[in-house]
Formats: sequence, C-alpha cells, structure tokens
Amino acid sequence: MPKSRGPPYTDPPSATYIVVIRPWSVASPPKRTQQDYDRVGTWIAYILWDATGRGASAPSIESIYRMKTRDEMIVQLPLGTDISPLLGEHHWPSFVKGWKNHSGAGGQSTLVFLYNWQNNGDPANRNWEEFFPNILPLHSVPIKSPYPYPSWAKLPSTLSSFALPIPQGHFAVAIEHEHEHEPIKLSEKCDSYKLGELFSLPELS
Repeated sequence: MPKSRGPPYTDPPSATYIVVIRPWSVASPPKRTQQDYDRVGTWIAYILWDATGRGASAPSIESIYRMKTRDEMIVQLPLGTDISPLLGEHHWPSFVKGWKNHSGAGGQSTLVFLYNWQNNGDPANRNWEEFFPNILPLHSVPIKSPYPYPSWAKLPSTLSSFALPIPQGHFAVAIEHEHEHEPIKLSEKCDSYKLGELFSLPELS
C-alpha cells in the first residue's frame, strides 16, 4: 500500500496510537533498553486489563516506538481499543503499591494522550524505532487494584502538533466514581534510576 503524503495524513490508521509522556519506571531516553519497554507495555496492559475486569488474557500491546532524543513514547494498540482508562495524568504515588517519597519523587506523574495521526502519520515511516514489549505476568506487578482513574491533563504546548488534547468532559463520569483523594502537585523531577528502590519487577530470562 503506498504511503500517504502529508500532512495531513488522510489514510486511516491500521491501529490505535497513544503518546506516553514521562513514562513510569524507565531510564532516561538514551539509556532505555528492552526491559524499559517491557515495563511500559506491562503498565499499559495492566490498566486495560484492570478496567475490563481482570480477565484471563492480557490485552495486546502491539509495539512501542521511541527516539533516543525524545522522552515521550508512542504505544501502538489494536485498532478500536478503548483507551479511555489511559488518557490523562497518572500520579505515580496513587497507583504504585508501597510508594515511598524518595528524593521528591512523590511529585511525578505520567501523561497519556491520543497520537495525532493526521499531523504525523505512521511513526514507523518517520524515523521512530520500534520495539515489541514482552508483557510481564500482570498479577505480579506492584500496581494497585482497582487502578485509580487518571485526572485530566493539559497537553504540553511543545507537543500541540504531536498529540491531541483531552476534552475536559471526558472525565465527567469517572470523577463521580473516583475515590476521594488529595491532588498531588507536580514539583521536583525524579531520577528514574531511583525508582528501583521502590519496587522490583521480575527479571526477564
């Protein structure tokens, strides 16, 4: 199939793509390895799995795209995936079991938005490197259940052409059912390597 010339890219995507900003539990961009993409893929799979009743099989995470010079990742999901449990701001202390405030890490969070296909097209055709995550056993990861609803997040202005903003009305229903909790303010940056002190995931063989 010939590549669509753009932008705008008018050919329909064959998958659903999300943008993950400040990914949880990974190294800095140049130092990321397969294990980092396994962890991000497992986190995404866990959220979708928990939202759909924790069935027998893990949701499919098709691939993860990265650039060594960019912090954000693009995650490719099967076309038609319900991404509503993913969109927004995920505060690390709210979903990690046994979270401890190490060196100001309590102020960190991950943001998730829908990828702007019309502006950017297929990431595989735009110099993004593709990884295929190995999903770890979902019962073994140190994440709370029920997984807390993400909060609304403003799309960073530097990514205004890269991802799509989230309508504030998207969270109207979720907010009604969310457990009461104090909002966590973003403050100091966290050294991602210190996250190893907070939890351990199974090593890949």
